Amino acid sequence: MNHFCIIGLGETGASVAAILIEKHPGCRIDIIDPSDWIKGRFLDLAHAAVMNCCEFELNNYEAANTSDIIFYCAGIRNEKGGDRLSVVQENKKLIPIVFEYFSFSPNALIIVITNPVELIAQWISEYYNHQVHVIGTGTALDQFRLHYILSKKLSVPVDKIEVSVIGEHGNAMIPVYSQGKVDGVSIETLLSEEEREEITKELVASASKIRETEEATKYGVAQCAIVIADAWGSKEDIQLPVSVHIDDKLAAALHINKHSFLSFPCIFQNKTINLISTLDINSIEKEQLKKAALKLMQINQSVENV
Repeated sequence: MNHFCIIGLGETGASVAAILIEKHPGCRIDIIDPSDWIKGRFLDLAHAAVMNCCEFELNNYEAANTSDIIFYCAGIRNEKGGDRLSVVQENKKLIPIVFEYFSFSPNALIIVITNPVELIAQWISEYYNHQVHVIGTGTALDQFRLHYILSKKLSVPVDKIEVSVIGEHGNAMIPVYSQGKVDGVSIETLLSEEEREEITKELVASASKIRETEEATKYGVAQCAIVIADAWGSKEDIQLPVSVHIDDKLAAALHINKHSFLSFPCIFQNKTINLISTLDINSIEKEQLKKAALKLMQINQSVENV
């Protein structure tokens, strides 16, 4: 039986729970959230869980500690129109409070959804002295969003599009157009530099556009988190860009701390995650990546000094 834990039953946590109930019948889902206001939401989801024979329990820390995959959705979201990094200090302070009562297995996987996702993933990994697998949804969501935008603009099926997004899940995200293809044809051939710049602006603004009428972005990132969770257990190689602990080689190339987290392509297979640190990118994309990495490192240092 698959055993999941969701920390935080806000908009995103509830969306993750609903997808798990549908996609993994017979699973166990432990919800950790001490807030009084989520009790009705929990009960509603518990009724849904019965229909697919899922075990569903609230605030059982002992049971939650045996989870295979933990979705970290707790935290304070940024104001509408604000940068994801605006809530960085408040969300860092939550980490030792939330994880004080947990002692997950070294074989467990923590998938971070809370923003700023690269930094939150890094801090949770540091909290456990890098002894637990921790990744963030990172730019995987941005990659799916980019495929959607390109599909609409070029009138092609999504499965014909191949292009990665790396760096930071935020304003410093980098679409790797230099290696991107649509139905085997280079994106740089199909779209002018100006068109690519406009698409990147639309991509970066995706979350703000959603939040013009929604309290939070939730469905896309929840589905993305489930895709990552399923990739973790897959017997086949699956490549996704996620927020991950970079290796020494990549840290040296980017001139950043070797313990930093950055969104970068990884190969998932059979509960292993292998960073692809030799990604072929052009000189402009490499400089953008360095800037994104430096930006995250500087923010990390500024929070440490507060």
